[in-house]
Amino acid sequence: MPLCKPGEVFSFLGPDAKGVYTWGCKVGNKKTESNECQARELRCGDGIVQQQYGEECDPKAPIQPSDKVCNNKCKWENKPVYDLALTKKLATNKKKYELGDLVDFTITVYNQGNLAAKNIEVTEYIPEGLILEDAKWTKNGDKATRIITQTIQPGQKLDLSLTMRISKSFKGTKILNKAEISKDNSGDYGTTDKDSTPDQNPNNDCIVGEDNHYIDGDGKKGGDCTPATDEDDHDVVPLIVEPDTPIVPPFIEKELEGDKNHKYKVGELVGFRMPFGNTGSKTIYNVSIKDFLPLNLEYVSSEIHGVSPYTKGLYLSGGVQVLEYSGFDLAPGQNGYLLLTGRVLSGHQDARVNWVGIYVNNILVDHDDATYHPANRAVKIEKTVDKNQVFSGETVEFTLKVSNLTGEFDTLKVVDTLPKGLVFIPNTQFLTGQTTETTVVSFATGVNSQGLTTLTWELKFPKGFKKSDSFLLKFKSKLVETSKTKYTNIACVFNPDDPTNPNCDPEDVMPKLEDVQLKIKKYVSTAITGPREDNRLNMNNGTAYFKLVISGATAPLTGFRVTDRIEGNLTFDTGSWLLPDNAFTGVITF
Repeated sequence: MPLCKPGEVFSFLGPDAKGVYTWGCKVGNKKTESNECQARELRCGDGIVQQQYGEECDPKAPIQPSDKVCNNKCKWENKPVYDLALTKKLATNKKKYELGDLVDFTITVYNQGNLAAKNIEVTEYIPEGLILEDAKWTKNGDKATRIITQTIQPGQKLDLSLTMRISKSFKGTKILNKAEISKDNSGDYGTTDKDSTPDQNPNNDCIVGEDNHYIDGDGKKGGDCTPATDEDDHDVVPLIVEPDTPIVPPFIEKELEGDKNHKYKVGELVGFRMPFGNTGSKTIYNVSIKDFLPLNLEYVSSEIHGVSPYTKGLYLSGGVQVLEYSGFDLAPGQNGYLLLTGRVLSGHQDARVNWVGIYVNNILVDHDDATYHPANRAVKIEKTVDKNQVFSGETVEFTLKVSNLTGEFDTLKVVDTLPKGLVFIPNTQFLTGQTTETTVVSFATGVNSQGLTTLTWELKFPKGFKKSDSFLLKFKSKLVETSKTKYTNIACVFNPDDPTNPNCDPEDVMPKLEDVQLKIKKYVSTAITGPREDNRLNMNNGTAYFKLVISGATAPLTGFRVTDRIEGNLTFDTGSWLLPDNAFTGVITF
């Protein structure tokens, strides 16, 4: 404001040629404007504190204090101060952690100035051994950031949560975890933070100790690192990590209640007892037990002892009843047991294994099973062949009839064993004559420990193989030799209740020899090497040599027998071949 001369007043001047008014001095109208009025126009901003007119200060005064500002009404105001601070602490009172543990932190931002703060960026420095497990933070390498969009008014504070996990591969015993204000809005006010400098450098600030959380230090002061120079927008918290001690998984066992040898009839109740527990030194969290009932058993009731609270459920999974107890913990040394009662059904008598598993975080860690026995069941097999006598090279067809004498079966196994000399003809096997739905699950050829060929059928019965049901298995085989008088082929059906004692039935195939005709001619001579003579030789005394010529076989032969009889006044010289009535015999083979 310009100083006007005596007799002038400060007032609007104009308008000028462009219609603009300006402030300026003009000659005062003494009738309407007194000197006092003129003085009043001049006092604020004239560089003079005129306390008689209520001025506390003057913005143009040559001396100004450091902590206050004189406004344009010549009144004192607090000087604008931008000042933020930060602390980082554990969210719980837990003192020690193990590998794999989740760690929750609380980061607090304080507004210690008199200017509103907003759009503040906080940086988390991720040290070795920690893994970010918080979707509210944005990870970038070994740092993670989060923007505070809320406004923090002077004197207020705001908390941020942060979740990290201790890496299972960490080898140390202590982790120092730092956080810092990396960006602020002090530039909106044309200033900077009073006592700290926001950045993303974890190593350029004074931080006193490892768990002190000072917020009154002046990081711009310089000098030794003391609580007075601790930079208050940066903080650190230590984590103590215990050596890795493996958790001993819980155990579970299953046993049949009552007589273990009892044979259960349809409709009878079957009871199971399943003890479980924690033998380790650490609490096991989020434990569950799942019991999978066999298809032959219907759920009746259950109860669990030794744990609380828990959640109970019964549901179907793939057609199987599943009983589940979940949501409980096991303290060191804590034990319990589960009781289950079921009712025997008429079908699926081969599905009697009751399986139970114990889980931690839905991961199976131990299991056991128990089996009950059904009432006696019996099955038999009968084997026949279309021809009992065949020539070498000829084919025969075998039929295996399997019948149910009592009880009900879901599956059966049939094994046929061929002797050496009988060879299976591939792809000649087939199923026929079944009285209930029957499926060949698999068919395979093999060789047993005696070197004999085996044919194995695995069968299942979707609707059950009940009393009086039967089916036929057929296949063809070829006789490839005739060195034996019979070839015994054995078929067996295996009862699942007694798999080491199958029901078997043999069937014999005998080789058939052809009617072969031969021609024989006999000659006599006076010398071994003499010429062939007719069948008459005139001689008085001496040795006669007979020759037999055999020929004209009507079919191939592997051997035959010759018998010659000597009569009259002839005697056989070589007595080793002598037979009754002066006969001798010989066997010729090829």
